[in-house]
Amino acid sequence: MNEGRSTSFNALDYIASYSDLIGAFGVNGDSAAYHYIETGHNQGRTISFDGLDYIASYSDLIRAFGANEQAGAVHFITNGFREGRTTTFDGVDYIASYSDLINAFAPVGSISAMDDAGATHFINHGLDEGRSTTFNGLDYIASYPDLIAAFGVNGDAGAYHYIENGHNAGRTTSFDGLDYIASYRDLISAFGANEQAGATHFITNGYREGRTTTFDGLDYIASYTDLINAFAPAGSLRAVDDAGATHFINNGLNEGRRTTFNGLDYIASNPDLIATLGPNGDAGAYQYIENGHNQGRTTSFDGLEYIASYRDLITAFGANEQAGAAHFITNGYREGRTTSFDGLDYIAQYSDLMMAFGADRDAGASHYINNGMAEGRSTGFDVAAYEQAHPDLLGRYSSNDAFLTAYIDTYRTTGQLLT
Repeated sequence: MNEGRSTSFNALDYIASYSDLIGAFGVNGDSAAYHYIETGHNQGRTISFDGLDYIASYSDLIRAFGANEQAGAVHFITNGFREGRTTTFDGVDYIASYSDLINAFAPVGSISAMDDAGATHFINHGLDEGRSTTFNGLDYIASYPDLIAAFGVNGDAGAYHYIENGHNAGRTTSFDGLDYIASYRDLISAFGANEQAGATHFITNGYREGRTTTFDGLDYIASYTDLINAFAPAGSLRAVDDAGATHFINNGLNEGRRTTFNGLDYIASNPDLIATLGPNGDAGAYQYIENGHNQGRTTSFDGLEYIASYRDLITAFGANEQAGAAHFITNGYREGRTTSFDGLDYIAQYSDLMMAFGADRDAGASHYINNGMAEGRSTGFDVAAYEQAHPDLLGRYSSNDAFLTAYIDTYRTTGQLLT
């Protein structure tokens, strides 16, 4: 007592952490503690189960047991394990999801105490208040190279760091395990829609391999009316993003779907959104899903064509569409810059580009940025002059884009010019 020691070992949680101990000891905590002292400690066994987190994972257990950690462990050992129940709640992630809880519980002193405080709050208050966990410790770690090096795949350590330091330091989570998986066919095959597995892979392998996240669940949903209708009610930007990545992983890839919407290009197309959302592409896609689609808004801006319109932007950004849109939102709109380059006009001037790219305007803009400008290629096809030279084409197409698409597609499929 004079040394200030306390009991931190929980025998029932120890039993619940191992199926062989569940079979051997049932709910005999003393036998389990003795097993750990005599055998388990030397074997390197640890406790991975937490009775409070387990209770907090199920509303029926919350109603039945309240914040009784021992009761949670007993239920898992006697019933939950056989029923296939698992722990999905994490008290540290829960606290990290709310500034008021961070302020209230940051001083508790340890990861274990923080976890129990989070689970207890959710059981006693959070469920009835409609709170949910939005923070993910592994995604947070994967967002920062220094945390990858410091914590590896210890998600609780990541969440605890955020509570104790990262929140006040203004750190945010930019990585999403589901979007990361959806960016790679091999990860889709290996992990399915397992966000934790995605973050773990990035931390242990993907970061070192130079992998990046190219998929965005919000842009994906915004690309399809049926997905907008299905997932718009998900309730939050993060929920819609995860729903989009999950759909692509489970269905969209096999259905041949792809992302055609770009949140930054959409924002750049609407001055009011430039003012309210700035260069937040996810916010743009979410606005479109929740409101813009029903309002009949469309995307008229293209980041690649904007870059291709200015030599300084070509030099600064290369063929980085997101950078182009972000520049226009933050600088170009205010500077009065406009887009003068048209990818279809450019492709239609050159037989090699028509054969290589078809009517893919972004491919045309990328080629000009990466090669065409340096090669001295020109960028304007005169649709009106061509139609005047071929009177049978006058009035046949509703727009220059429709004409250019037909012109390019005809040449690519037949080798003949449109007449």
